[in-house]
Amino acid sequence: MNNYYKITENTLAIISMGENKTHILEVNDEFYVNENAYKILDKNCCRYGSSYAGRCEGTKFLTGVAYKQPVVVEEDNSTVFFPTKSPKTRGCAWINLTNIKRIVKEKNKPIVKIIFYNGTNLTLRTSFYSIENQYKKATLLESVVKNKYFGEK
Repeated sequence: MNNYYKITENTLAIISMGENKTHILEVNDEFYVNENAYKILDKNCCRYGSSYAGRCEGTKFLTGVAYKQPVVVEEDNSTVFFPTKSPKTRGCAWINLTNIKRIVKEKNKPIVKIIFYNGTNLTLRTSFYSIENQYKKATLLESVVKNKYFGEK
């Protein structure tokens, strides 16, 4: 197990497994890191000039979103992650917006399957509405950031 994880465009999801254990899903790999997911996000945000708290303030300023906020980890590639639960909660998964192909609702169950472009599936015990709402918040943030940096209107 590694002690530090660098988020890249190949990161699919960062899943909290407890106080000091995180499950990482990448395009071509899957492994565990000896650090909690929140700290991984915070350190990676700091690598690009702002803490996780600073990124959350930016999200609120740009979009008005104040709860379960998506964050821009890295601006150049518009790398946006969104949480599936309250960010510091065990079991919270942070999903890389860019890699999502489809979100599927399990019939008559509070289970959602996120299907990534590489074919990897992530099954979450949560409502479809909750994930759909988080996805919408993240796409809004991504759109605002891209328009801000590329001058689109």
